[in-house]
Parts: sequence; C-alpha cells; structure tokens
Amino acid sequence: MKEVSFDFEGLSVYQKALDFIDEVYKQTESFPK
Repeated sequence: MKEVSFDFEGLSVYQKALDFIDEVYKQTESFPK
C-alpha cells in the first residue's frame, strides 16, 4: 500500500510542532490523570 504524504509535512514549522508535542507529553506524563 502506498503511503500518503502531504506537502506541509516537509515544512520546518510542522516538524517543530511535532517536536513540541513530544516534549509536552514527556513533561506532563507524571501529572495525575
């Protein structure tokens, strides 16, 4: 099956947003549910 790719996925701001999301998850994983 062919993987779908979008033009915005190559943008640096998109990549930085993904990195930011990962960091937020790491920082908040110890928070109470």
